[in-house]
Amino acid sequence: MLTRQGVRPTAGALCQAAQSASAALAPVQAQTAARLNASAMVVSDETGWHVGGNRTWSGAVTQGRVMSVIRTASQQGVDIIQYLSGVARAPTPEDLPPLFS
Repeated sequence: MLTRQGVRPTAGALCQAAQSASAALAPVQAQTAARLNASAMVVSDETGWHVGGNRTWSGAVTQGRVMSVIRTASQQGVDIIQYLSGVARAPTPEDLPPLFS
């Protein structure tokens, strides 16, 4: 942005700006790390993230797993809506309902 305005910052100025920003964000980073470490589960939301026009590999893997569960449930006569409702209500991964009785 600065170069568009005809300003050419020096390497020293850029380093100083990065160091200032880093120092200012240190408390935020520490608070964020503490909250993440105290969480029962940490997941990323990549729904809007595209790489080269495609969804990320993580989204593709997750979609494949969900489709596998849906197909398996269908083959076993399991009500997938009821099962996924139970998954949504599970407070921890250990509390997930069994897919098959």
